[in-house]
Amino acid sequence: MPETLRTTFDQPVVGSVSPVELSRSASRSHARVRYNVTLKLVRRVHMYFGLFLTPWVFLYGVSAFLFNHPDAFADRELRTLERSETAGTSLEAMPDAPALAARVVEALNARAGGRSYRLHNSDYATLSRPLTVTATGRGREHAVRYDFDSGAVTIRSTPPAGRSPQGLPDGEILRLEDPPRERLARGVPVLLSRLGIETDGVSIRNPPDLVFDLDAEGERLRVAYNIQTERLSVRPVDDPAGRLSNRRFLTGLHLAFGYPSRPGARWLWAVVVDMMAAAMVVWGGSGLLMWWQMKSLRRWGAVALAASVVAATCLALAMHAVLSR
Repeated sequence: MPETLRTTFDQPVVGSVSPVELSRSASRSHARVRYNVTLKLVRRVHMYFGLFLTPWVFLYGVSAFLFNHPDAFADRELRTLERSETAGTSLEAMPDAPALAARVVEALNARAGGRSYRLHNSDYATLSRPLTVTATGRGREHAVRYDFDSGAVTIRSTPPAGRSPQGLPDGEILRLEDPPRERLARGVPVLLSRLGIETDGVSIRNPPDLVFDLDAEGERLRVAYNIQTERLSVRPVDDPAGRLSNRRFLTGLHLAFGYPSRPGARWLWAVVVDMMAAAMVVWGGSGLLMWWQMKSLRRWGAVALAASVVAATCLALAMHAVLSR
């Protein structure tokens, strides 16, 4: 080979990359690929989680609306009475929350034995929840809600019952020998005392009904027995008044939670509730990650996020004060 050519080929190439720099570049490239793959996976999980749980998202949204607006799509007869319409009844002079609190303080002072109590800021007195009284009669149930502030009364009544069941005391008390209520009243204090917990009494909160079907001379009846009140409710299975309305069905689904001891539809529903809980966390986290990728929206997105955090914190503190009363 001529000397001039050999000299030309032996010269190092200007601008060549060293092996170390090539390794670093390859490492950055692999990291970028892994990052893109991960981000794509997050987007896919965000989307498919949303698509799969869309029916349950709609269900929770609609049922939450029904809870917040009890008069919407009402499945009961609804009547609203003003304060003037309670004239001539004991509800006419019902004290409001501040007046009732003042009476309680007065009663405390009467039995204080030398101590003195004073109502602090009567405007703060309020009822922790609406007052609702349930009245039954002739196969119907009437939920009467009284507003202490306005004196208004709202009455929601179930539809009239159909055929009256023959031979069974619908709406009456059925005493059992050694009923579960008394067993609980005896057993729970003993059980708690073994743990060093003293009790003054036992009551069942939100008592369940024992529900079963009964054959009565060729007629199929649906029986509900309340283990707390020992009251029977008996209806023919085909009675329209006993059918589950769409409203009660949706709100019942919203309130259904917990894993029952027996597998079945309620157990599967509890799985869906857990999936919804996980999905909400995933949607929030993946949504933040996807927002961060859009550099042009980071500034205004940060403003919206900060405003949300401040609003949520203030509302949470305010609701904590309300629920702590």
